[in-house]
Amino acid sequence: MKQRMMALLLVICLLCTACAGTDKKNTETETPQGQDEEQQEGQAGAVPEISYTDYSQECVDEDTGTVILKIEENCPVVTLPGNEDAQNFMNRAFEQQHTKNEIKQESCFSKADYAFSGLTEEEQGQWSNYRYSYMYETMYASKNILSLKASQVEEMGEEQPYQDVVAYTFYVPEGKLLTLSDVFSDEKAVREIAAQYIQEKVNSPEYAKYLLEDYESYVYDILTEDDFYFNEQGMVIICNPNLLTEYAAGVIEITVPYEALKDVMDEKICKEYQ
Repeated sequence: MKQRMMALLLVICLLCTACAGTDKKNTETETPQGQDEEQQEGQAGAVPEISYTDYSQECVDEDTGTVILKIEENCPVVTLPGNEDAQNFMNRAFEQQHTKNEIKQESCFSKADYAFSGLTEEEQGQWSNYRYSYMYETMYASKNILSLKASQVEEMGEEQPYQDVVAYTFYVPEGKLLTLSDVFSDEKAVREIAAQYIQEKVNSPEYAKYLLEDYESYVYDILTEDDFYFNEQGMVIICNPNLLTEYAAGVIEITVPYEALKDVMDEKICKEYQ
C-alpha cells in the first residue's frame, strides 16, 4: 500500500511539473433530459444535477516550451438533494476513474517526451502534439436512472488513434452502478433481443463494408456491463471499433426501444418509461 501511494504521488508531481493550466474549472450544471423544474425541487426522489470539473491541460517540453501532450478530461460531480449517501457512491466511481486517468496521462506524457526528444531541431519545429482525451457526457437523468457515457481517445503518433467508449448507468436512489442482472430478469433473452438490433445496424449500408470476416461469432458478446446506457428512446448499446467492424467504422451505437425490452426489464426500471 505504501509503495502504491508513493507511486501515485510521483505521478501527480510529474504531471504538475510538466503541465500548464492544471487549475480545476467547474462547468455549468447540466439540465437533465425530459424533466421539468417541479421534479427537480429538493424532494424525496430528486433528480440528480450533474456538473463537471475540467482537468484539461497542456504538457510542455521544458527546454523548448513546445506543447507535446494535450490532455482533455472532465469529471462529473453529482449533486443529489436529500440523498447524500447515494450522491457519494456515484461520485466515488468518477473519482476512482479520474485517479486511473492521471496514471494513464503520465504514461502518455512519458511516451510524448521520449518521441519529441528523439527528433532533430527541425523535426521538433514540425511537431504535432500527442493527445489524451477522456470526456463524459450526460445521456439521461431522472429520479431513478442516471446514464452517462465516457469517450476515450489516444493520439500517440500512430496512424489511427485509439478510441473507446464506456457507459455508466446508476440506480439513483441507491447510487448503485447497474449490472445487466439488475436491469433484466433474463440475460439470455435480452442478449438475443440485442443481437437482432446489432445485426440490423452493422449490416446497414453505412457499416456493412467494414464488417470483420468472423463478426457473427461476437455479436452476442457486445452487450456487457459497461457498454449500455439509457436515453428517452431506449437502451443504447455501444459497439467499439475492431469488435464487429474495422477501425474505420468508428464507434457504433445501437438503440433497442423500450417496447422490445418490456417483457425482460426489471419492474422498477421499466416503470421509468411507461
